[in-house]
Amino acid sequence: MIPVGITVETELLTKRGLGVIKKLANKERAHAHIAENLPRRFENNADTRPGGELGYARRTRSYMIRKARLFGHQRPLVLTGDLSTSVLSSARVTATQKRAKVIARGSRTSVLRQQFKSEIEAITEQEQEGHREAWVETFGLLAQSQKYQKKQKVS
Repeated sequence: MIPVGITVETELLTKRGLGVIKKLANKERAHAHIAENLPRRFENNADTRPGGELGYARRTRSYMIRKARLFGHQRPLVLTGDLSTSVLSSARVTATQKRAKVIARGSRTSVLRQQFKSEIEAITEQEQEGHREAWVETFGLLAQSQKYQKKQKVS
């Protein structure tokens, strides 16, 4: 979860409009997380190495040697590629004005075990900061829209 605190002091937005804007901003950030960050969970980089920021567990030496010999790579959470394909294709977003949730599943041939799930769901501090900044920017753009503002009477 990425906590974002914002104080809105305006008489131009309705309470309902404020809720809709927060929901849309949360939904947009969740979709951006799927597009930008989720694929990086299956790449070999500093964050996904054991002891990295995402907290990936160390795999056994024999498993890594067998994976390299049979499949020609050592990418984390990827043996045949079925798990990464199923997680990335099944990722769905549900959003409210308080939070957004990304829900993804494994497949019959590659089960999404609890260890894999916790490694995929982890979020780095850098990603959290990027989401906060983008959320505030999205919120500001949506708040300027006439669609969510109070109707003003002109005399």
